[in-house]
Amino acid sequence: MVSPRTGVPTKPGIGVNLLPSPAVGYLGANAPKEMSSTGTSDLSEPPVVRGWCRDPSEDPPERGEERPLRSRRRGQVSLAGSSPLSDIQGYWLSCNRWRIAVAPRAPTRPHDEWALAFKERVTMDGETEVGDTPQGGTTWGRTWSDEVCDHVGETIRLKGWVHHIRRLKHVGFLIVRDAHGTVQTVVDEDALLALLEKLGHETVVAVTGTVEACPAAPGGVEVRLSQVQVLGEAETPPFDLFRPELGLPLPTMLDHAALSLRHPRRRAVLQVAAASTYGFRTTLDDLGFTEIRTPKLVSAATESGANVFPVEYFGRTAYLAQSPQFYKQMMVGVFERVYEVGPVFRAEPHDTPRHLNEYTSLDAEMAFIEDHRTVMGVLRDVVSGMVMAVNERSPDALARLETELPVVPETIPSLTFQEALALISQDTGEDHSGKDDLAPAHERWLGAWAARAHGSEFIFVTGYPRVKRPFYTH
Repeated sequence: MVSPRTGVPTKPGIGVNLLPSPAVGYLGANAPKEMSSTGTSDLSEPPVVRGWCRDPSEDPPERGEERPLRSRRRGQVSLAGSSPLSDIQGYWLSCNRWRIAVAPRAPTRPHDEWALAFKERVTMDGETEVGDTPQGGTTWGRTWSDEVCDHVGETIRLKGWVHHIRRLKHVGFLIVRDAHGTVQTVVDEDALLALLEKLGHETVVAVTGTVEACPAAPGGVEVRLSQVQVLGEAETPPFDLFRPELGLPLPTMLDHAALSLRHPRRRAVLQVAAASTYGFRTTLDDLGFTEIRTPKLVSAATESGANVFPVEYFGRTAYLAQSPQFYKQMMVGVFERVYEVGPVFRAEPHDTPRHLNEYTSLDAEMAFIEDHRTVMGVLRDVVSGMVMAVNERSPDALARLETELPVVPETIPSLTFQEALALISQDTGEDHSGKDDLAPAHERWLGAWAARAHGSEFIFVTGYPRVKRPFYTH
């Protein structure tokens, strides 16, 4: 097959860049070893990139030396050998002479599914570099805040929100916030200082400047600005987002959720939640589970003992789902192992940290288990995968929240329900025999006991009285 725009031979499943700029080339699933300045070359070679790739912590490679491409935030990937391009979708790859972006896009033809686009530009020292924007979506040349330290001495362009402004006698500091963090920029030109006086917090800006090393600045670098472009004006928020703590009552935070959620600590909570959900999904995917989507409008209550929210449904009464339990059990007959990440609703007028009317539930169901220990093993792996994902994907969020994650042992110890009651009775001096459930305080005590006895707060309690178990577990 031949691309109608470039005349380059292609194969099914190979993406070629179709951008009109003459400074744009392509790198598809069978990329050439060496690309000419026009981006055209023989496509018969395996996907290998030579001499361009580097890890920021390593010395630059020699021309012809093969190294895997490394993503700045998502681990190591490679275009060499048998790695299909689909394995690196959405990665940003940092290279020695080149900055390359791999991005998925909607196919316009069966063979046009992936493209790796690059754009040349000449730097101050005459070397050629590549723009770092994937094909489609954002504009060329944007640098993220957490990439600034890699560009000392270079001119870069940042986009984001005005997080904070500090004005001194002859200089001003503009803190720009984007999806990856904040970066300090310096303004010392009179025209830009005058513009700085008019900017309100949360104004959307695009700024251009030169990266300079500055040990006193956050991250050890700052950007000396030569251009500030206002993309969207904003009124100054009714509270300061740049302060370490919001210190607002809950009603105020909820009334201004569109702004309060931008605060770094509030945002960090959402980052940890996203990372933990990612760990839940990937662990179960690796264990052969299939993710499903179940209805949230149901005709009857799912579980006894919990109230439901009624909803008018075309002259009938439906209910917001309390649980995907019945659907999970039904889908086990289809896939054997299933899971869902979705909302559940419970109309329980409680006011405790253990009860919510709406929350995101992480549910899983599996068939062909030997006994409860099979489920315990899967649960241990899932919790471990979630903890690992948060550690790997959200270390900055954890640091901002001043939170340490628990250690998940290779084997989580277990106690029977009666053994747990005996330990609690021994510690409290109260007789808990004959009880059919554990109180929240007892559960906390067991976690503390497990930490002392086994070095981790995780512990299984087995053999609960059947009277306390839902009917579908009998």
